[in-house]
Amino acid sequence: MQQAIHLSALLEAALLAASIAFIALVGCLIPLAFRAQRQLEQLVSAAGQLKGDLDVLVRESHELLQNLNNLVTRANDRWQNIEEVVRTAGQWKNLFRGGATLVQAFVNRNRRTRKNEI
Repeated sequence: MQQAIHLSALLEAALLAASIAFIALVGCLIPLAFRAQRQLEQLVSAAGQLKGDLDVLVRESHELLQNLNNLVTRANDRWQNIEEVVRTAGQWKNLFRGGATLVQAFVNRNRRTRKNEI
């Protein structure tokens, strides 16, 4: 009987120690859980803000690419206009060169004709 009481007292002491340990564990885990929840909420908030910022960045990048595409198209059009002007100037140069040769031939013919008349 003595031994049963002694075992019962040891069991009570062990249960008391386990209860105290459990209470201490819960006392530590609850604040840690609240802190983890706050940090998780901050992380979710930061992720939401980042998503919003990325949406704006994607939209602005798309707009920038459209503007750049328009600029390249306009520059290409201007370059084609310049090529057309250069081509036309070359044709006019050839026309003037041909006209000058024609005038020079006409003048030379007139000189020869005058020499023959003299």
